[in-house]
Amino acid sequence: MPLHPGAQARRKWFCAAAGACIGLAAFFLVNTGVSLDVTNDAWIRTGYAEKDILQHYTGWLFYRQSPLAFPMGVAQGINWPEGCAVTFTDSIPLFAVLFRLLSAWLPATFQYFGWFTLLCYMLQGAAAALLLSLFSGRTAAVLCGAALFVFSPVMLERSFRHTALAAHWLLLFALYLYFLDRRQGFRFRAGYLVLLGLATGIHPYFLPMLFAVFFADLLTHAAETRQVLRPLGFLLAGFAVVLAVGWAFGIFSGTASGGAAGYGYFCMNLNSLFCPVSAGGYVWSQVLAQRPQGLGSVDGFNYLGLGALLALAPCVLWRLRQHGLRGALATLRRHWALAAVCLCLTVFAVSSTVLYCNLVIVQIPLPDVVERLCSVFRASGRMFWPVYYLIFLFVFSMLARVEPRRCPWLGAVLLAALLAVQLWDISPALAQKRSFFTESRQDFDYPLQSSVWEAAAGAFTHLESLDVSLYQAVYPAYYAATAGMTTSDGWAARYDTARRQIDTRETIAALEAGRYDPDTLYITSDYETFRRLARTAGDAAWCVLADEHWYLLIPRESGVVPQADERTAIYPALPLRIADYSDDDWSFGIRNDDRRTCLFYDDETTRPYLESACALAAPDGTVYAILQKDCTVEGYVAVTLDIADAGVLAGLHLTAQ
Repeated sequence: MPLHPGAQARRKWFCAAAGACIGLAAFFLVNTGVSLDVTNDAWIRTGYAEKDILQHYTGWLFYRQSPLAFPMGVAQGINWPEGCAVTFTDSIPLFAVLFRLLSAWLPATFQYFGWFTLLCYMLQGAAAALLLSLFSGRTAAVLCGAALFVFSPVMLERSFRHTALAAHWLLLFALYLYFLDRRQGFRFRAGYLVLLGLATGIHPYFLPMLFAVFFADLLTHAAETRQVLRPLGFLLAGFAVVLAVGWAFGIFSGTASGGAAGYGYFCMNLNSLFCPVSAGGYVWSQVLAQRPQGLGSVDGFNYLGLGALLALAPCVLWRLRQHGLRGALATLRRHWALAAVCLCLTVFAVSSTVLYCNLVIVQIPLPDVVERLCSVFRASGRMFWPVYYLIFLFVFSMLARVEPRRCPWLGAVLLAALLAVQLWDISPALAQKRSFFTESRQDFDYPLQSSVWEAAAGAFTHLESLDVSLYQAVYPAYYAATAGMTTSDGWAARYDTARRQIDTRETIAALEAGRYDPDTLYITSDYETFRRLARTAGDAAWCVLADEHWYLLIPRESGVVPQADERTAIYPALPLRIADYSDDDWSFGIRNDDRRTCLFYDDETTRPYLESACALAAPDGTVYAILQKDCTVEGYVAVTLDIADAGVLAGLHLTAQ
């Protein structure tokens, strides 16, 4: 018997509240409550799966130190002096701006990423329950389905790794509005505009996915009513909201153009639905084997889970048996616009580089203008998420309607069984994620801990990068933020690479001319750049290996005098390093492809080390005997070692013995 409207409303809000409670329980099960201590940032400093969480936190630290101004959300200390919107550090500008306004009343150490993620879990459960309540009148079935959405591998994988991208509830609420319109009749629902505004203040990657669902709803309505102007006006209102919120949060301030790779690199692998491989080395399946992921397609992680995979094929066959091919086509006709945008999202996610495992099946050349446009959302594998959740929704809707007279609860039982299989399958990953907060992190060797970093922390106002982008740039950026320094490095998700190249060349030219700013600490992770500047620095600067990957040039006028220790070496007493080559396979042998032979720059510091050396020692203590030295290669000293392939020593600091 159908419920009267009041009872339906109460049931809907009960399901939403219960779904939020499921999300709350899931958060404490997977992530514990450690991250909810806003004064605890130790877990952030050690990274989470990757180092991205430290980037998010560092963006907030820079923004907190910035003066209040409009547009909001611009951290002046990043990409100095232009600044950078915290949107491009994935620092969740909506929260960053809120807590910046409250900064005077907050503790000195303050992070909001734990509470944001908890909110994502709860809203994921609430949104899923609302969506599923449109497809089933069984509360038990709805709550089992909501749990399935809360433990969605794609949402769990993003939480704390790419914190802002855990807000999948935005997509679920959009799908709820779409299917609500299909059942109750179309309305120009302000909820779409709210979701677009929230997405702009959380992460721009959600915008094309939300617009896809929004557009499908409007297009269906326009086709059914043959009215164009009002739906078009509502669509333009959506764009206006995005532009207004984006402008208010500083997204259009400064310059932000490019990054490490373009469209087609971070694509969706054709094996992603059944391949349990993600960043961070998590084990996402008890059963299915991990398959290779070519290029950057590991970012296109879309593993459905064993439960969903096992249920998908039977649900499709049962649907066809119940309604036949005509019934399936009728459903597609009813939701033709949604099917069309889902197809577009899938094609975009797969990208112009079609991959299966690490095999490139086809690579479609795109015009430069199209390539640049697509590269705005270069991590294209994420665009499959609405389709991903529609697959979950289809499986739920098929199982939930299994209600034989003798066992009306069978659908809920099947969903509970599906949930159990799903949780069992991904339980290793859940345990690994929980262990991050419950086990000691004493094995983490945090960089930038040498004496020279400590001495420089309070002596400079600016950290100037001599690279277009530093190696592991987030660590020096975090160092600069905690030391109250500005930084020029382009370490955000988007930065102007062309401008950085120009600025870097100008800075290096000034240093070669002996013009050092005493208030600036200069840093590079490029050995050749450092070697070039160290030979011309003279009495203008100390030239220091400050850590394993970073070289510093410290103006002597600053008064900072570096001291050598186990992590610090001062030029010219620096460890040796093999000259870098561009050959991908390290085929640098100078005679008969002898891979035992490596080359060092021949200068006044390197040759004296090597002339009296009989062996080279690697950082791990392994010693390689020198079999032969050859100075006949112009500009280099060739050294043949007792090693099968000297390429393994590339990038390491070696000591002569």
